[in-house]
Amino acid sequence: MADEVKTEAQNCPSCKKAIKKRRRYYRNGVYFCSPNCWRAYNTEAKAKAAEEAATKEEDDKAKAEQEKAAQAKAAEEKAAAAKAAKEAKKEEAPAAKEEAPAKEAKKEEAPAKAEAESTPKEAPAEGA
Repeated sequence: MADEVKTEAQNCPSCKKAIKKRRRYYRNGVYFCSPNCWRAYNTEAKAKAAEEAATKEEDDKAKAEQEKAAQAKAAEEKAAAAKAAKEAKKEEAPAAKEEAPAKEAKKEEAPAKAEAESTPKEAPAEGA
C-alpha cells in the first residue's frame, strides 16, 4: 500500500482549498472542489489563452513591421548605390568626351600627313 501513487488532486487548482472526497468535481482530467471553481478555472484559462493569442499577434505585427523596415532600408541603400554609380558614370562621360576630340584631331592630322607624303613633290624642270 505504501507503493500506491495517488492520482487525485489534494487541492482545488482554482481556489487551492483541500478537496473532500464526498464533494469532488471531476472535469477535463482535473479534480475541483465545486462546479463554481471549475467555471472560474475555465474562465481564467480562456482569458490566459486570449492574452497569449493577443501577445502573439502583437509580436507578429512587430516582426512584420521590422521586416518591412529592413526591406525599405535595403531598397533605399540600393537606390543610393545606383544613384552614386550613375553620377560616377556621368563624371566619366565628360572625360571621355574630352579625349574623343583629341583623338579625332590626331586622326585628321594623320591622313593630312599621309596625303602630303603621297603627293609627289614637284620635280625640277628638265633642261633649265
